[in-house]
Amino acid sequence: MITTEVEVNRTPAQTMIDLLTGFWVSRALYVAARLGLADLVGEQPVLVAELARGTGAHADSLYRVMRALASATRHPLFVQTSGGAPGMTLSVERLVALAGEFPHLGYIKEEADPVIPRMQALHRARPALRRVFSGAAGKGLLYELRLGMDGTMPGSPYSDIYIRIWDAWHAGDFPAAHEIFSKLLLMINLDQVTPGARQYNMKKRGVFRTMVSRRQEIRLSSPAIEEIEFCWEALRPYTKA
Repeated sequence: MITTEVEVNRTPAQTMIDLLTGFWVSRALYVAARLGLADLVGEQPVLVAELARGTGAHADSLYRVMRALASATRHPLFVQTSGGAPGMTLSVERLVALAGEFPHLGYIKEEADPVIPRMQALHRARPALRRVFSGAAGKGLLYELRLGMDGTMPGSPYSDIYIRIWDAWHAGDFPAAHEIFSKLLLMINLDQVTPGARQYNMKKRGVFRTMVSRRQEIRLSSPAIEEIEFCWEALRPYTKA
């Protein structure tokens, strides 16, 4: 739903610095691999202090290693503001500071409350922040587009429908965008009151063969399936397949 640069532009001087300090990055990567950091952060978001305790490393030194790795890549990295370490939400000021130091971190998926005021504050920090977009199934997509945001990063069951909304909006066909979006909102709302609607539709569309995940197996009642199918019929004309 958004367009990003493949890589952050580098000046000749910065490229030379990359070549001269390449060994530092390889050593930092070696340390991260030796300590098993990828396994630890892959399980759940954690603070550097917790990583240090879990690996027996010196906290400040580990922090510098993590920063070195953060500066090593040139590819855009998306920062999602929900689902982080328990009790910690990155402030707008911190996100802006990170993007100033690491330009490839200037792509923010904002889901922390209050979402709209935070998005507006991030929007005012451009060009340090390159893209600001939402999640939460794109429930506020049209309002966010009106405010000048860059789209949404929703779940996958309705990607083609989001594209139809996006294309209509940017073509100036706002009534069509509103019409499609209103029908999509019925399905998004249904997934809130009938958990499993999204998984049902992903199976229905051939994304998955079952509704079994690592967390649970979705079992829906007959009335729930009937309501999903009813809402789906309104969306069917806007699907790609």
